[in-house]
Formats: sequence, C-alpha cells, structure tokens
Amino acid sequence: MALMPQLGGHQGHDGPLGDAVVLVEASHDVDRPASLASQLLKLAGFLLELRDQAHLAHLNIEGPLFLPVHAFLGEQYEAIAGQFDVICEHVRAMGFRMPPSSPQLRGLCDCFCHCSATSAREILSSYGANLDCAAEMATAAEELAAKARQIDIQNSLAELVAHCRKGSWMLAATLAPQ
Repeated sequence: MALMPQLGGHQGHDGPLGDAVVLVEASHDVDRPASLASQLLKLAGFLLELRDQAHLAHLNIEGPLFLPVHAFLGEQYEAIAGQFDVICEHVRAMGFRMPPSSPQLRGLCDCFCHCSATSAREILSSYGANLDCAAEMATAAEELAAKARQIDIQNSLAELVAHCRKGSWMLAATLAPQ
C-alpha cells in the first residue's frame, strides 16, 4: 500500500502553520488526485536529492573536463530547482500541503542512489543514473496526471522527463570511451 497525502484539520487551523500534511495508507480505490499528489510528493523528494547531488558534483568535480562539466552541472541544479518548485506548486494547487521539513520530504522517496565516490566518472555516472530514475518517476506521475485529467501537470512532467533524459544522454556521451 502506498502512502497518500491528506490534509489534516480541514475545518480550521491546527496550529500556527495551518493544515498539516498527513500521510495515510491508501487502498486501491483512492481518488486520482490523492494518488497523483502522492506521486508528486515522492518526485519532489527525489528532485530535492537530485538538485543537491548536482550542486555537490558541480563543486567537487575535477579533471580535464572541469570547465564544461562544472557549467553543465550548474545549469542542471538550477533547472532542477525550478522544476522542484513547479512540482510543489502543483501539489499545493491540488489542495495538499508539502511536508514541513526537507528531511520529511526526502523521506518520501526511497529510491535515490547516493554516491560516496570521489572520482569524476563515478560521480557523473551516479548522477546520470538518478536522472534516468527521475525520468521514470515523472513518466509514472504523468500517466496518473492523464487519468486525473490534469493537463497542466502532464505538461510540467513532460518537460521534466525531457530535461532528465537529455541530461542523462549528455553525461553518457561525455563518459563514453574514445
């Protein structure tokens, strides 16, 4: 069973921050907006991790391709930050709240591949694999958005998929043996 976001305290504020996100176990007959919001929350947690991975790689990368890879990763983390914001705004527009802390949001996603390597090849390979995973997660969420007739969310997710697949391809081409 998947965790589904639900608003708590619908009748009024339950504290200084208003309604809180409550994750509840979902059955197979959950309404489509809740299923979509749950997928978007998981994707948002993944994007938060991906943005940080790109930013740290941007700072730590070394080698003969430093300048172009540094620039590429800078563009990546800035773009992912923007896409994270769009995904979160979709969740809010659907009537759900975001978790109140980044550890809670990151905790919704259990499939991120963390990299402890220090070589440029391993760092970039790990990042590329996570881009592929983000594209798959966004594709799955896009299918839910189609079923829920949320065309705006579908379009945002399609842009995210395109960004991730292009970035993954560019990394694979950079890392290909000559």
